[in-house]
Amino acid sequence: MTATIVLGTEYDDALHDKVCAVLGEMSARRVDSTWGLGGSQCIESWTFALGDTEVVFEAETYMGLSISGEETTVLDFVRRLESRGWVRPMS
Repeated sequence: MTATIVLGTEYDDALHDKVCAVLGEMSARRVDSTWGLGGSQCIESWTFALGDTEVVFEAETYMGLSISGEETTVLDFVRRLESRGWVRPMS
């Protein structure tokens, strides 16, 4: 089963720092990255290998920064973010 969780705003530098720290802690390896621009909308996507699975982070204008992937991996990542003081935004 897959899951997607919006972690926060796409411009939150503190969140980006925490995400990078957790990726390092999990020995993630970047395998792909893309970006696109359409009018005022910008989208960036990064794919990371975490062991035998992959997660995708997307930062999109007005949509925020999200993580997608296998549910257990996404939830493990979120737990690690929470241990660093991250609080899930209200939807």
